[in-house]
Formats: sequence, structure tokens, C-alpha cells
Amino acid sequence: MKSLHNCLSTDRRYRDSPDIAIERTQHAVGQGGFHSCTIRVHGERAFEYVFDCGTKSRGPGETDINEFLQQHIHKYQPGDGIIDALFISHLDIDHYEGAQKLCALKTVSRIYLPYFTIDDILLVFATHEISADSRTADYLNNLKEIANGRRSLFGAPVTMIGADLPSEEGTTEAPSDNPQRLRAVHIDANDQKRPISGNLPNGANIGLSCREIVLPWILRPWSYKQTAAALKTMSQAVDKIASLKNLKDRTTAITAADLSAVKENAATLKKQCAEILFAQTGLRAESNNSNSPSICLYSGPQARLTPNRDFRYERRASRDKRLRNNPTGWITTGDCLMSKHWREFRKHFADVLTHVGTYVVPHHGAAGNHSVEFVDAIPGRLAIICARYTSSHHPSKAVMDCLHEVDDLWLVAHEYAKPIRERIHFSFFEAY
Repeated sequence: MKSLHNCLSTDRRYRDSPDIAIERTQHAVGQGGFHSCTIRVHGERAFEYVFDCGTKSRGPGETDINEFLQQHIHKYQPGDGIIDALFISHLDIDHYEGAQKLCALKTVSRIYLPYFTIDDILLVFATHEISADSRTADYLNNLKEIANGRRSLFGAPVTMIGADLPSEEGTTEAPSDNPQRLRAVHIDANDQKRPISGNLPNGANIGLSCREIVLPWILRPWSYKQTAAALKTMSQAVDKIASLKNLKDRTTAITAADLSAVKENAATLKKQCAEILFAQTGLRAESNNSNSPSICLYSGPQARLTPNRDFRYERRASRDKRLRNNPTGWITTGDCLMSKHWREFRKHFADVLTHVGTYVVPHHGAAGNHSVEFVDAIPGRLAIICARYTSSHHPSKAVMDCLHEVDDLWLVAHEYAKPIRERIHFSFFEAY
């Protein structure tokens, strides 16, 4: 691939000052997640991505949850109203509740989801607090179609992270002559550019292409993949529960009435799921749910760096001296069960963890998802926790004790907080 400097030098606009600016914001939505980031080259070509859009928190003054979330969505104004990539970490309502509204108000070019099966979807519905309304029915119908191979959601093409088989369905490329947008490309193991398709391997690099070159800032998603034994167990559990089996086998659309009928027996259904899963795996239902796929995402410098690049923060989330000279990368963890999956996580991110300056603590700081090894591996000193202001267990004492022990600064993006904003500037010198 061409070097960034050589390519930009062929364009007079970039010849004198080929700079890159990254602006990222953790929106303060409390118990949920809503992160946005804008990447610009020379103040012009842009790429915008969002990671999660949801909450379970009421807003200040007991504002209704949906109204509170919509306020944040309306305030968020991506350039030209375009979101190039929307990552939905997993299927818990506090991570996706606002995604459909976001897609309705903005132009979303592509949605990224963790690989899941229809059994995953139905077990989440059966064991979580999810509304039995027409919007949820539409969402479940869409997810069911995605699980069966159709790659589309809310009118946008979908890419599934960690799917086994290659899929060309949903493969689209932005026009190469669009002067306003950078283009997402899959950088394969041989450093070759490929279009983003309906499936993306775990830990694959998503590069940002400017004509013939790829910027030295990458996105790398990873999601835990259920084992074949776990997938079989979930399928068996769903098949043993008549109401879920009926939804699984439906050839017509699931309706709100169907969901209401299931939810009328929610307590019994949840108990059934727990008993079956525990009998077959020894895992309690809540452990299995925490084990469900959840996207983690690295956004930062590529692994192989050259010494002639100038990376610096123009704006840090805090002036605390602990954050001075921190690396510029960012990583988020969704609801990853890091306590169990640390080794696999490390395998996919080991070469970039040294570039992380800001990290989002797994599952709102829950004790069961915590990993001391994860915190120790991050050289950056800023930990972000997405939790409700009044929560008694998010973040947990174990997580807080760990952060105090390593002397990291922690900020909670609760519903009364200000957005956590950071800005990074890269300059590329002649020798590059």
C-alpha cells in the first residue's frame, strides 16, 4: 500500500499539512452506553462512528428514559448527518434502545453486530427486561432474519463480527470520489484492502481509506464466540420451552401479541431457562447471559509505529497529572465477561494494548466481569465507567479497589455528568 505522505503529497490540499484529528465523546447516559467519534483528515475528509446507543437510566429530574435518551440523540450532530459505522455491542436493551431512533434521524452507512444465533436472541428476550411492544417485535423479526443470513437492520447493511463463513451479502463501498468521507475497508492478514462484507473475522482491522492509502488509525472489533457445545445447549433449551420454540419456528412475523403472551409467563419462563441451562452446563442463567457475545472495540494507532509521527492530545478528559503523556488509543469492552475471556481478548489485542490511553471498564464496573489482568495491561491511566448515578453496585467495590490500587483516574458517565470529551492530533513529517 502507498504511504500516507506520498499519497497526500499528490494532492495539493494535503501537501503542506497532512494532519489527522480525532474527536471522541462518551455521552453521559448513565446505565448504558453511547460513544461517538469523528476522524478527519486535514479538517475535511471524515469518518464517524458510534459505539452503542442506549440506557436504563432516567434523566435529571426523573425524566422518562426514552425522552432522556432522545435528548442525547438529538444533541449529537455528526458531520453532514452521516454515521459511517454504528457498533451495537450486544442485545441488552441498555446498549441498543436508541439505535433505531439514531438510524431514523441520521444516515447510518453500516451497522456492526456480534455474531449470534436465533437461540441467543430468544434467550435474551426470555431472561431480560424487554418490552413486549410492536417496536420490540419488529426488532426481533429483524434479528431473526440476520441470524438466518439476511444482513440488514433499520435500513442499513449489517456486518457480523466473528461469523465463521465469509459472506458477500451486504458488501458495499462508498463512492471513491466522495470528497467528504473516508471509506472503511477490511485490512486482511496480508495488508491488502478488501470491501467490508456481511461477515468480519474476529480481531480483523478496519482501516480508513483515503483514495489509495489507509490512515495509520484503525478500528479493531472482537466478540466472544460461543463454543459449539454452548450453542447446542442454548438450542436444546429453546427447543424444550414451547413458547420460545414457537417463536423460533414461526414462518410469519412475530407480533407484539406473541411477545405479550410469552411475557405473561415471564417468571415461569425465566425459571425454566435457568433450570435447563444449569442442568446442562452447570451455569446459572445470569452467568450464561453475561457470557453472551459482546463486541469490544479498539480505536487507535496501528500496531507498527514509526518514530517520526507526532501523536498528542489537544484535549484530555481531565487535567489530572496522571494522564500526562498517556497513549492516544481508546478501547471499550461492552459487557464482555473479561474475568473469563481475558486470554482470548489479549490474543486479539496484545499488539495494540500498549497504545491505549483511555479504556471503558467492562459491564458498567460489575464485579463478575472484572479482570485485574486487563487493567494491568493498559498503560493509559483513564478508566471510564458507564453507570447510573444512584447505583449501589455499578461500579463494584472490587473494581474501585483495583483502580485505586493501580492509581488510575476514573470517571463515571452518569446521567448528571458532563460528556467526557477528548481530542487527538497527529502530524506526519516528511520522512514518513
